[in-house]
Amino acid sequence: AGTIQDRLLSNRLLKKEAYSIIGWSRSAKGVGGDFYYIQEICKEMLFATLCDVSGKGVSASLIVSMLWGMLKTYDFRRGLRELIVTINKAIVSTFHMEKYLTGFFMFFDKEHSKLLCADMGHSHVYLIRNNDIKALKGRLLNLPIGIDLEISPSLMGITLQRDDRLFIYTDGITEQVNGSGEEFGEERLKAFLRTLPAAEQQITSLLLEQIDQFRDGVPQQDDMSFLLFTYTG
Repeated sequence: AGTIQDRLLSNRLLKKEAYSIIGWSRSAKGVGGDFYYIQEICKEMLFATLCDVSGKGVSASLIVSMLWGMLKTYDFRRGLRELIVTINKAIVSTFHMEKYLTGFFMFFDKEHSKLLCADMGHSHVYLIRNNDIKALKGRLLNLPIGIDLEISPSLMGITLQRDDRLFIYTDGITEQVNGSGEEFGEERLKAFLRTLPAAEQQITSLLLEQIDQFRDGVPQQDDMSFLLFTYTG
């Protein structure tokens, strides 16, 4: 199971003329519930998502495998809202509201320099613009996926500026503690994001080094994952 999940969540970098996106994940146990997925739909469109399934271990990894299969076969012409509704129905009908997930889903439209996003109870998203870091939140809050059979997701649109970055992460990063019980926290994460290197390949190793130095031998408590999207214009 761990080998299969490693294949699904291998460190991935997609670099195009107008954008780049990198994904990374590390489970607290052999398998886990963090999940990201990146797919170029056509030359003008990109889909990406980062999800955090409730719990850890094998039970959470079952949902990860289920999600990967659904996204791999989904017809993205049906749109973002229909995708979320479809996933929600599958999770509810399969796990009967005993499991749920938070997630951030996005479409990038290269032609119009826009992002169409849905934050399904995730709330761990930063927009980095001109060295200013702001939490990205929609006007209406969506419930996590899997806790209500009937949902109507609220979407938000963002017009991008050149060199904008979107950092989506799971709370396993900020809630990791050290030997004194202190959390890594959002301020340390923001300080790291203000000094992001231009080379995407360096970002994963640098963040991982900071987290591991901070925890100083304390076991990893939760799955950790992130997506970093960069608009180069």
